Amino acid sequence: MRNITKVIIVVILVLIIASASAGYVLLNKPAAQIKTLVVAAESGPDSLDPAITSSTPGWGVVQQIYQTLVAYDNSSVTSFVGMLASSWTVGPNGLNYTFNLRQNVTFSNGNPFNAYVMWYSINRAMLLNGSEAFVLEQNLNTSVSPSFLNDTTNFINPNASALAVMESNVNSVYVVSKYVLRIAVGGGYNGPYYYPYFLQTLTAPVAAAVDPSFVNSNGGVIPNQPNSYLSDNALGTGPYLLGQWIKGDHLTLTKSPSYWANNLSASKLNNAIAPAKMNVDLEFPGTVSSAIADMKSGSAQMMGFSFSPTISSALSGISNVAVNKTPIIYGATQGAWYLFFNLTAPYFNNTDVRAAVVHALNYSAIINDAFGGNAAQWVGPVPPGFPDYNPSNITPYSYNLALAKQEMSSAGYPNGLPGSFPFLYINSPDFASAVVIIKSDLQQIGINISLQGVTQTQWYAITSYPGGSSSYSIGIDFYTADYVAPDDYTWEIAAPGGSPSQLTTFGGQGIDPTSGNISINSTYFGNTSGPLNQLYYLISDATSNTSASGRTADYTAMTQIAYNNYLFDWLVVPYVFSIYNKGLHGMVFNPMGSAYPNFVMFYNTEYYT
Repeated sequence: MRNITKVIIVVILVLIIASASAGYVLLNKPAAQIKTLVVAAESGPDSLDPAITSSTPGWGVVQQIYQTLVAYDNSSVTSFVGMLASSWTVGPNGLNYTFNLRQNVTFSNGNPFNAYVMWYSINRAMLLNGSEAFVLEQNLNTSVSPSFLNDTTNFINPNASALAVMESNVNSVYVVSKYVLRIAVGGGYNGPYYYPYFLQTLTAPVAAAVDPSFVNSNGGVIPNQPNSYLSDNALGTGPYLLGQWIKGDHLTLTKSPSYWANNLSASKLNNAIAPAKMNVDLEFPGTVSSAIADMKSGSAQMMGFSFSPTISSALSGISNVAVNKTPIIYGATQGAWYLFFNLTAPYFNNTDVRAAVVHALNYSAIINDAFGGNAAQWVGPVPPGFPDYNPSNITPYSYNLALAKQEMSSAGYPNGLPGSFPFLYINSPDFASAVVIIKSDLQQIGINISLQGVTQTQWYAITSYPGGSSSYSIGIDFYTADYVAPDDYTWEIAAPGGSPSQLTTFGGQGIDPTSGNISINSTYFGNTSGPLNQLYYLISDATSNTSASGRTADYTAMTQIAYNNYLFDWLVVPYVFSIYNKGLHGMVFNPMGSAYPNFVMFYNTEYYT
């Protein structure tokens, strides 16, 4: 789950939307008249180390400097193009991927890229075991020693002994030859199973190539510990170099004069590897009003800020700025919001009480009054726009106060619940308005909540393992995609490991904070009686099901189980908007894009006239 420091609610972003079919044509446009693209951004990266960054601003910068084996193809989230891989094949059982790597690729310091470097990079990321390491560790394993990684000679000119280590299939990643790498899926905590969304995981920064010489000359690899030098400095194979980073003020990206793809013919390029057309200057003006002023004056061509939806109307009046609503999947990757229940807590372990909550909420009022109409209801746990979303087209929960009161009576509480319940939420403009509506609605059925708004930083501290699960019986939760796959959501929403409800849902098992492994209570996992156990079983089965129809059947069943038992109250997915200077062209829009403006994967194709 990425820490979305730039978005909590409806996000206004500044970009031009290029269709997938037209995206690559833009590479052949003339050079920009303006040489530097200026972005009015809300915040800077958390880290520049691709193995460590876990924030959307961090991903947005890192993906310009570092490169992965594959990338999403234009606007698609299901098809891919090669970045550092020129081609790949998948074994008949789906457990083995063989990547043919591009030759003549170098880092910006001139050091070569090859299979030894890629082997190093993936194993390093798993040894560092940052918060995003699970993206790899769910399918891969490593037993490589840090001392082997810290010996740079093993990767510059490996001897027979070093080659034997890298060519061994004891680990999930192994070298076939200098420019061929094989990855065996099934060695991670998901178990020895096929994983249908493996290529999606390889698009994340945690799977990027880093230069062993650069790392080992600046602190090396220490297991379970970030490299402080790489947090503030960057050197990759990508089209941009890190220019200047003054934290809290600005960060610049400059076109790399030695970029390996600078002299490739157009026929050999794709949007992910094209040379950069413009330098990029991320300015951090500090306030929304300053950013808007920059857009009005034309001094900034894009803007990435957290906004109240009502601000979009004000931005629509700027003559040189266009405003467009994006498809719902873009909102879903940034945050699908829901009401969580601590299912072991008194009262909320009662199905009728949860049903009453679900039917007491006026969803139309929440959408219209809190979000200005710029949100949509959904039915989880898979978010809208993702594969296998709500396969049987279940109708979202509806507001029915009479039914809610009847359900409270059926639960044995016709006069409501005693006492008051702390209600956790992130104190953002839109949800501050939404929770007022929720509080009023719940009072009508005799459930009193005390609103406890926290900052995003505080929220993450509360909901991280082991969290403060005993303190909250109810509250608002959300999840942000690391890659577009249904299980990326279902594991985190319905299975242990993240929120106040998740940690107690299945008897206390969760993700071990040291090893990153899931600690499964075999009593729960092996027993498929009861809605919680059924849900957990289906999530696990869908993750490894080799049949597309079988996965759809799993997601259909888990959606119905969660819905019929009121395990969660699926609230809203806020829409996001594209806002851009009309002179800006060449952007390639993707739901998983993290660059400013939001939902752009790479700046390299952009130009301004």
